[in-house]
Amino acid sequence: TNADKKQNKIILLDDDESAHDDSISNSKFTFYICALLGFIIVVGILANLVNIIVFCQKSIRKKSTFRFLIYLSLADFLVLSVCATDALARFGFLYEIRMLSNFTCRLHTFLTYFLTHSSSIILMVISIDRALVMNNRTLTNLFKNRNKKQRLKVSRHLTIEHIEIKTLDCIKNPVKKFISEHFHRVDLITIGVLAFLAILNGHYLIFINLNNEKLNLFYSPLLVCFPRENTLYHFFLQKIWIWIDICVYALIPFVIMSICSLIILYKIRQKSKKFLSVLKNSENGRSIVYK
Repeated sequence: TNADKKQNKIILLDDDESAHDDSISNSKFTFYICALLGFIIVVGILANLVNIIVFCQKSIRKKSTFRFLIYLSLADFLVLSVCATDALARFGFLYEIRMLSNFTCRLHTFLTYFLTHSSSIILMVISIDRALVMNNRTLTNLFKNRNKKQRLKVSRHLTIEHIEIKTLDCIKNPVKKFISEHFHRVDLITIGVLAFLAILNGHYLIFINLNNEKLNLFYSPLLVCFPRENTLYHFFLQKIWIWIDICVYALIPFVIMSICSLIILYKIRQKSKKFLSVLKNSENGRSIVYK
């Protein structure tokens, strides 16, 4: 009947209006999220660039902690430039860098994990260095003290022949001389950490590929940067790698930084007690003199 047709038209119009309202609300939500993410990226990049410029000054970068902070700022800068911008492009513009080719899929996935792991581990190393500073030591001094002890032991038994052999070794090993002259021990520690993380995440550069994944029977296959199901690499990523990633990125740094923070708090409390006792003794001495 005509009444039923009118009612159906009204229902369709209501559905269209509700769908239109939902699309407007979703577009507004996407705009606000993209604006917030863009603001965080811009502020973060500028702040890390300022940190790098400040910490690279000659008088500051001699200290081990500030030298570590240079690498931390650089890692955070790259995380924002590579990872956060990809999230912005994917969420705001529906554009994924990983979907361009197998090369971008492998490289961007590797960089995402490598850079985030690097930032977390370098922050952990800084916490260890600060805890050692509270004990009047640093990571670099630990290596220096070992080298000094070895040199003292060797110097007691030095002869002219030993000196000649040592000079020949210096001539034959220009690499050692170059490293000692151009690299700080903080640089060597950081290079070691980065090399370990590059090897740990290197499987992404070899095994991951773009694959067509069918979500269900009603939708066409979707292109994803992930291994196919029922493969050994898929099992590795889903069951084993996820725990390695959690440990390297969050669990191990969290535990070690918590322990280092407790050590720092304990040492600060000890030093404050000593300072207060010295201050109290000095005040007692002054009161006796005045009496």
